Amino acid sequence: AAVPPPSSSRPSARPIVVRPAAAACCAGESAGETAAAAPALTAEGVKEHFSKFGEIEVVESFPGGEAGFLVRYRSYLSAAAAAAAEPKQRLKAGEGLGEVEVTVEWPLPPQTAAAPGAPAAASPASTRTFEPGLVVSCSGLKAPVDRQAVREYFARFGTVAFVEVAGEHVPEGSALVRFKEKPGVEAAVAQTEHSFDGSPVTVQLVTGDQEKRYYESMWECQDRSRRGGGGG
Repeated sequence: AAVPPPSSSRPSARPIVVRPAAAACCAGESAGETAAAAPALTAEGVKEHFSKFGEIEVVESFPGGEAGFLVRYRSYLSAAAAAAAEPKQRLKAGEGLGEVEVTVEWPLPPQTAAAPGAPAAASPASTRTFEPGLVVSCSGLKAPVDRQAVREYFARFGTVAFVEVAGEHVPEGSALVRFKEKPGVEAAVAQTEHSFDGSPVTVQLVTGDQEKRYYESMWECQDRSRRGGGGG
């Protein structure tokens, strides 16, 4: 189900979505069947568990009787940390009912369609727009670095635009990962420990001269591609 947009009376932070794992598996069933099959889950239990990631503004039930809750944090980084911890987590259910496994998601808001007659947005390949804060570095990887495996790992935090694993500005055993939106970056950086192929790796935000060199290299590749010289 779509996450309802926040009203003026709600905190502005994008909520994380918490559902009983049983309910997530039964998404095709009717609301009544799902509620009957899902383990008991309470707002109090959800708040108690997810408060460890930061101060919670409010925990809201899903509309229409669907099993699950929306958790809105006061801090964007708290929401990022909660969503990045694990896709499935266990927390206390109702009184005397033990624990329940839940799925945790942090969906992006729906894209707003352009107004009729509005000019089309410029292609990223035809513009030189510097967007700071979208690139992270990942070091400590085993060489040769598998670009697709790196993309799949970081996709858990947000939509990945590009992964660079070889080049003048990428040391051996490292990768540069550019996200499409800052929430993905914030989620990746907020997680203090990362492991890839069973080994710890270091993930850091790319800033300063390194970030500028990254964009200059990207623009140069785009120019070569438009001239028919290949993207490198």
